Amino acid sequence: MRFIHFAALASSVVGAALSQEHQVVLHKDPPSSSSDVSGLNVDDRALLDLHKSLIEAESTSRGLEKNAADVLLAYFGDLGWSVQTFPTFGNGARSNVLAWPGRTNRTRLLVTSHIDTVPPYIPYSVHDGAIWGRGSADAKASVATQIEAVRRLIGKDMISADDVALLYVVGTDGMKSFSQDMIRENRTWETVVFGEPTENKVAVGHKGMVLFNVSCSGKASHSGYPELGSSANEKLVDVLHELKHHDWPVDKSLGNTTFNIGRIEGGVAANVVPASASADLSIRVSRSLDDILTYLRNVVATSPDTSYEIFQAVVPTVLDSLAGTKFDEIVVNYSTDVPNLSREVATGKRYLFGPGSILLAHGDNEHIKIKELLGTAHDYELIFNLLLKH
Repeated sequence: MRFIHFAALASSVVGAALSQEHQVVLHKDPPSSSSDVSGLNVDDRALLDLHKSLIEAESTSRGLEKNAADVLLAYFGDLGWSVQTFPTFGNGARSNVLAWPGRTNRTRLLVTSHIDTVPPYIPYSVHDGAIWGRGSADAKASVATQIEAVRRLIGKDMISADDVALLYVVGTDGMKSFSQDMIRENRTWETVVFGEPTENKVAVGHKGMVLFNVSCSGKASHSGYPELGSSANEKLVDVLHELKHHDWPVDKSLGNTTFNIGRIEGGVAANVVPASASADLSIRVSRSLDDILTYLRNVVATSPDTSYEIFQAVVPTVLDSLAGTKFDEIVVNYSTDVPNLSREVATGKRYLFGPGSILLAHGDNEHIKIKELLGTAHDYELIFNLLLKH
């Protein structure tokens, strides 16, 4: 764990450093295509600058997350905020970043998202009224707009600097590691807002997930004499058929449980009975995770020469609502870091909200409309202010 306190700037936390004359300028010029950003105020330009810097810092989940963390450390330092870094399970190259603008990190509200992205890296660009690049939506748009919303609220004296902390993690294992760190420190938050692409709607629930591999073993032989061998491929096909045609459960709120065959590997040649075969699979879980895991154990137990390994298992999650506000509500089919932050740490309300579409998040066309990005900072202002008034 590394602790940094920018004492020289501490007195400016709620003053000049957080005023509309924002002193942190990472890019002197606005993004390309001036028609996309004409007429913007200082706050909007500060948001676009931060978003651009985060995207340009390649942080794909191949050990490059530190690049985005370094951008945040510099940015928070210029703001005069205090920062702690928490290595992910001891790996200092993959550190979570916790920042707070006030005198304490034991705040009422925690705002969080992730700074890792899926590969491959896609460079930053601006065209057609949108910002393109890896992480532009998932989830660097959430990161930048959350930070800007907090900065603005403090600058306008709408919230206390002592009421909010911001956490940016380096993936699923990053949140799990941070959660363990906070349990050891007996640190809790009564309200947490998680940032993910929800199209600026409040997600009141999301599906769980099981990522796993099924492997089958056999005996190689000449394909002209298949009776001398045992086909691993045929055994795998039987298992996949069972899984594909299973009557997966349906939840009234979260919808269908769905199964996906992601990758299959087996055999060495068309004229050889295969000795091994495997498949990487996923299940998006809308009801009991335990029931799904029990079913998988039973399938493997009744399938000859078959084994399986679970890489990740996430429970379905019900989240809190902002009913009565301007925000629409949705249920999302993907999983998030929400269940990875222990209820020993996130002791009260949990909200999921952010800009961008998950349908674009992992594609080569990932982008976010500039208008949506700018509007989200105002949306987060409304949400944070509302939550801290209750």
